[in-house]
Amino acid sequence: MKKKISSNLLVLAGVLFFVFGFSFFQQNTTLLKTKVADAASTDNLVGWAWANTPQSSGTPTTGTNQGVGWISFNSTNCDTDGNGFVDSGVCGGDNSSTAVVPYGVNVDPTTGDFIGNAWSPNVGWVSFNRADTGNPPSGPYNTGSGPIANLNLSTKVVTGWVRVLSGIGSNAGNMDGWIKLSGTATDGSSYGVKLNTSGNFTGYAWGGVVIGWVDFNPTVNGVSYGVSFGTNVNQAPDNPVVTAPATGYVNTPISFTVSAYDPNNDNVQYEVDWKDGSSKTYLPSATTYTPNNTSLTASHTWTSTGSKTIQVRAKDNKGAYSSLTYKTINITVVGTGVGTGSSGSGTCGNGVCGATENFVTCPLDCQAKLKEI
Repeated sequence: MKKKISSNLLVLAGVLFFVFGFSFFQQNTTLLKTKVADAASTDNLVGWAWANTPQSSGTPTTGTNQGVGWISFNSTNCDTDGNGFVDSGVCGGDNSSTAVVPYGVNVDPTTGDFIGNAWSPNVGWVSFNRADTGNPPSGPYNTGSGPIANLNLSTKVVTGWVRVLSGIGSNAGNMDGWIKLSGTATDGSSYGVKLNTSGNFTGYAWGGVVIGWVDFNPTVNGVSYGVSFGTNVNQAPDNPVVTAPATGYVNTPISFTVSAYDPNNDNVQYEVDWKDGSSKTYLPSATTYTPNNTSLTASHTWTSTGSKTIQVRAKDNKGAYSSLTYKTINITVVGTGVGTGSSGSGTCGNGVCGATENFVTCPLDCQAKLKEI
């Protein structure tokens, strides 16, 4: 359903960026400074999104296609050497005469809430701040006083809204400026912005027939752009991988192997809830952590038969938790498990179930047999 980005359109947008975007910066530095309170170096999102012309074959109600174009999430995008001046090239400066005015967007590393302002040279501020945007037109986050956008730190899915502020007021025409970050399209398909394991945002948001699709990971002339986290944000570990047998026996220890990958390469800890009233198990312990993606083993014994489901989650050493992983095992009773013949030395562990051995005395060599009732 998503419209492909035209290379010619992107080039045209770049030219418009050169000619008009930074002339606005130069002429409106007071506006920029009063609108944006936080320095870009403290904001943890960097990079560019691209707002394409409307996805539908029809045109906006104003009669012309007018995509927003480039959206910058951090003023450091155009100050790569940190000298305080706008870079040359796509940014339109000369790296020596036009001062950078700080702005940026931040995702709270604990809650996942978005705050701050991005910037489009074509339409101005693109804000995540409810105080500036007002309440979104529908859920989520269309009431209250909190954030209007959130990154779920476990599922990596972005929900909520962001708004082009020039869409507010009587001069906005048919554009209300609202961009929804995930939802269901008119054809019933799902769309939305997500965070991948490399810390890059992917997918599309939808700004209606005037703004169109907003691509968070555009490719232009073979070059990939996109919005990503800087180095100062923590991401939760991925859901743990749990390996265990499908069946086990009552009053017999059963081993489980657990591992989990952390996108920041942080050390991790595993919490295993056996869901039978016994104490949780922490690996390697309740107060220590193991290197990222290390496999550790725990064992547990059930005293009753039936289907048993455990739940496991991972935590990194910065306090972020993964979602839960569930694992089910079926526990049965054991029979006498007598030896299979007269051969064998009767030495447990030699790989042969001898005549004097059974499953109880040597489960390493003898297979269990279920009692027939």
